[in-house]
Amino acid sequence: MDEYEGLKNLVKWISEELNLPVIAIIYNPDSEIGYRDSDLVGAFLKEAYIREKSAAVIINGIGGVSAEGLEIALKFRKKFFNKLVCIIPSLAGSSTAYVPLVSNEVLMSKHSFLSKLDLLFLEEVSKDTFLVYRASKELLNGDPDIAAKAKIYHEMSYTILRKILCNKNALLGKNLPGDERQRLAKIEKVCKKLLIGKDHDAVVTANQLKQLGLNIKIYDEDNMTWRKILLLLDTCKKILKDLNCPLLMVSESTVCCVKE
Repeated sequence: MDEYEGLKNLVKWISEELNLPVIAIIYNPDSEIGYRDSDLVGAFLKEAYIREKSAAVIINGIGGVSAEGLEIALKFRKKFFNKLVCIIPSLAGSSTAYVPLVSNEVLMSKHSFLSKLDLLFLEEVSKDTFLVYRASKELLNGDPDIAAKAKIYHEMSYTILRKILCNKNALLGKNLPGDERQRLAKIEKVCKKLLIGKDHDAVVTANQLKQLGLNIKIYDEDNMTWRKILLLLDTCKKILKDLNCPLLMVSESTVCCVKE
């Protein structure tokens, strides 16, 4: 497809501007991270065959399965790259946000956002029927069993985020104070901003993230590099819509459109 060649050329151009290999992981706005996506991303990274240990990933999506989002982030950071720059052209929602949070630096604009992290859990109501609950919304549920389960999952979210933020090579690392008490207080402040709130869809802006001490670089939307990044996103979204696919992955050498 000519559009695929255009995508690869865009990635090549952005790579040259950033002086880093670039990979794009773009979700259909109507699709979420699925139960096998970490394997799909891992296979794509092998096929892209990037020899360098530093790279940039352009990621956009509304979220999905938390464990898969975390596994995708760990694949990028632990298995493939020692240094990772994450680019959010529009939204890294929910579990998609794990990728920028494990990165060394995040590139955003004033119209780029993270949405809050939160875990889902299931409650069986009959043999074949389950209700889906979001942990933070059910902490005060009138049913004590559901409230107790919500507390477990909410604390699990906290634990995962704390471990990510404590890593000296992650997004907050270089800005953490030396004193342990101050360090924990700063991590707690970030956790509250990214986890607390009844509205899971509430977003956190680039400026808010930067004020928390996270390593964020904010691009002007008239910047030529950023305009190319937005063009890449728009082109990916068009292909995803036309082909009715949930996920598109792009490198300089290859394009993979994942079908349902």
